Amino acid sequence: SLILPALATGFVSGAGIMRYTRSILEGIADEGGSIDMAMSCGMTRTQALVRVGLRLAAPQLVSVVGLAFASMITGVMVVENLFALPGLGALLVGDVGNRDLVAVQSELFLLAAFFLLIGLAVDLLHALLDPRLAAGKEE
Repeated sequence: SLILPALATGFVSGAGIMRYTRSILEGIADEGGSIDMAMSCGMTRTQALVRVGLRLAAPQLVSVVGLAFASMITGVMVVENLFALPGLGALLVGDVGNRDLVAVQSELFLLAAFFLLIGLAVDLLHALLDPRLAAGKEE
């Protein structure tokens, strides 16, 4: 009963992430440098793109995946109503229909807090993946 809602939610975001990953890796491969160096060390082009290219693209990908995850949360609300699943989206729609202002405010506050936590997680992952962004370090 959850296969169709999961597919409906994941296909759109997954396609966007794959397109963005492909364009980032093409840009890194076109720059040369690190990919050519990895290939000169005996790696195939695919191995160099996976091992070196993904490591270089990770900070940008973390941002895109964080934004995609945040947009999936809003999409899940629509999917819950389409497939008649219980959840925060169905609760929010029901409370709006009942004009229960306090419940709507608390549910929207919960969603806003969740979006802020996603932003915090993305920023912390950026600091882990790119040491130049860590606090107190200067070049």
